[in-house]
Amino acid sequence: PSPKPSPPRGGEGFSSPCIVLLMEHLLRLKDPCDDWASPSRCKIYTGEGDTRLALDIDEVGRLLLDLYGFTPQVVRRRTSVDAETHVFRVANRQGKQWLLRTRRLNRRLPPRLEAGSSEAWLTRQAQALLWCQRHDFPAPVVQRTLEKMVVSTWEGWAALLIRYLPGETPDEARNQDLAMGELVGRLHALGGFASQAEAWWHPPRDAAQRASGVLAAIDDLPDEWLPLLEACQQALAQAGELEGLPECLVHGDCYPGNVLQLANGRLALIDWEYAGRGLRLLDLATLLEDGYTGSGESLRVDSPRVKAILEGYSRKIRLAEGEISRLGIAIRFGAAYRAAARFWLGEQNGWGELAQQGLLREQNRLRASEMIQAAAQELLEDRFDNRCAVRLAPVVGNPRRLGSLSRE
Repeated sequence: PSPKPSPPRGGEGFSSPCIVLLMEHLLRLKDPCDDWASPSRCKIYTGEGDTRLALDIDEVGRLLLDLYGFTPQVVRRRTSVDAETHVFRVANRQGKQWLLRTRRLNRRLPPRLEAGSSEAWLTRQAQALLWCQRHDFPAPVVQRTLEKMVVSTWEGWAALLIRYLPGETPDEARNQDLAMGELVGRLHALGGFASQAEAWWHPPRDAAQRASGVLAAIDDLPDEWLPLLEACQQALAQAGELEGLPECLVHGDCYPGNVLQLANGRLALIDWEYAGRGLRLLDLATLLEDGYTGSGESLRVDSPRVKAILEGYSRKIRLAEGEISRLGIAIRFGAAYRAAARFWLGEQNGWGELAQQGLLREQNRLRASEMIQAAAQELLEDRFDNRCAVRLAPVVGNPRRLGSLSRE
């Protein structure tokens, strides 16, 4: 393999079915083929010492030729967190680029992905992207097979091909926070999502039950993380308080790292593995959950960032009163759900530095949730002339005493 200098952050495929955030800093690699000039033969680039790649160069080439009718000139593996799920970046002789997502058939999906099968899981992603395409929402475009299928199977693998979006992560500036909030609000404002495909954490009560089962099965946890595990169990126990809130097509992993700035300056959402029908509040909570600075006892809310995101989102969506009062619950639910995935991966792969960093991030999000909710409520009360004045939901308790939900 050629040495791998660093690429601009770009496009779909920087994630995998394993938790996106867990792999984030490992995947900021420069593409050895930035100049996609046609080589003398097709090449595949893998990690140094990587022995987990099941699809070899000939198989990738045959799959693309059989299903999509072209022979790739360059193939590069983007991610391969396990032996059954792989994402490749491919290019043809004309320089067009795609991302190929593949997963073995007849394999059990991780506990957090309740999709039934590998093919169903990829189909759920394709349905969300096709919905975006029909509504002119900026997201990767699905490439259909020669048989006009969006997802197909090939020799024991399910495959989904999407156009690669070149771009960079937006600068950390308040105007970009505002633009990201508006982008997510625009997605939620598209209206009803006809597909029955559900986002990875919908309905919340069922998702919480799966995550609680994962946490209960952890038996090799370092003592220092026992308080976090207990806090996650408490947060998941509140999932029922989220039932009945407004639903739409949600991205499912709507954190700033999955927002891409294209060459024309527009923003786009990438990495739709967890998308489907779900609660819009959970998407907004994911975007807001890093609205803090510091860590541990020095943790403080980043009010300007929270304000900018909500200002942008409110240009497209007016939150219901019940959503505002449950924002803290939504942030804690999301952090606990991802923490369960991190605990599971830690037990599978070891409690090294990467696992520790991921768990610390979710711990900070849990701690910051009430501060973020308070800052958000203050802003929204001012914006809506105090019509959203409600009491904060506690970390553990029964927010039903807040009264009936106010729907739009």
